[in-house]
Amino acid sequence: MISKRIKEIAKYTKDSYKIIDVGCDHGYLIIEALTNYNVKYALAVDNKSKPLDFAVNNIIKEGLIDRVKFYLSNGLDKLDDECDAIVISGLGGVLISNIINDNIRKINKQRLILQANRNNYELRKYLAENNFVFIDEEIIYEDFYYQIIVAKKNIEKIVLTESQLHYGPINIIKRSKLFLNMLKKEEEILNKIPDSNTSKKEKKEIIRSILNESKRCN
Repeated sequence: MISKRIKEIAKYTKDSYKIIDVGCDHGYLIIEALTNYNVKYALAVDNKSKPLDFAVNNIIKEGLIDRVKFYLSNGLDKLDDECDAIVISGLGGVLISNIINDNIRKINKQRLILQANRNNYELRKYLAENNFVFIDEEIIYEDFYYQIIVAKKNIEKIVLTESQLHYGPINIIKRSKLFLNMLKKEEEILNKIPDSNTSKKEKKEIIRSILNESKRCN
């Protein structure tokens, strides 16, 4: 069964000619993209043979095997010029940054569709410092709050505030219900930590500022 998280990430692959899915696991995102979002071809990449075998079997069952190539790899070394979307999801933000950085010269016009399980601050900082512009962001909830970041290579670096690095420039503008719920939940957790912890105190102030601004706008 394809999870809600995977389904939401797959939406951002719509109308791509070819996608590369790094850390493809069981191949569910590729199945969703090829079946429902008009994607023509895909490269399935994983650094472990067993998940890649699962992906092969699942994609065969769906009758999509002629549209997918499979690679045992740590990242984007198999990225080709036909790929117009790069999906990296379910990994830590630092690892995602490293995967991008290892082959950053190959990245030009491709859309990056990223979902980090942690370290979103570090991921956004890396993207901003390496000339990526943020196209879209989304919050999804499936037993946990996940953040989707969609970015593309830019000519110049962009500068993000601390608030934007923590929670996303587009998320802050959109202020979706899930986004605000995520902030409230995080505020509850931070309230249990003493304010003597400087980083936690600063984060609480950022959250309170965003929530207060949301109330004023409503």
